[in-house]
Amino acid sequence: MLKRKRITLSEALQALLEYHKIPIRFLDIPLDDTVRVVEQLQIYAYDAYFIVCARQQSCPLISLDGGLQTAARAAQINLVEVTP
Repeated sequence: MLKRKRITLSEALQALLEYHKIPIRFLDIPLDDTVRVVEQLQIYAYDAYFIVCARQQSCPLISLDGGLQTAARAAQINLVEVTP
């Protein structure tokens, strides 16, 4: 977003400060499930990984990526809507 001048440097730095407030847990995500989602939805593995993670944790997905949002809807994953 910074490169495309959709946000300022100040806004990007503020976003990083807010990001650091998010508690992060590392999870083991079954890669075989990820590969199955790749085949089922014909999406990239990294997108499928997020879908499998959301499914495993029974939590909604947040993303600004339109393709990932579409895939998540197809996989019946709830989304947190964000407007840039």
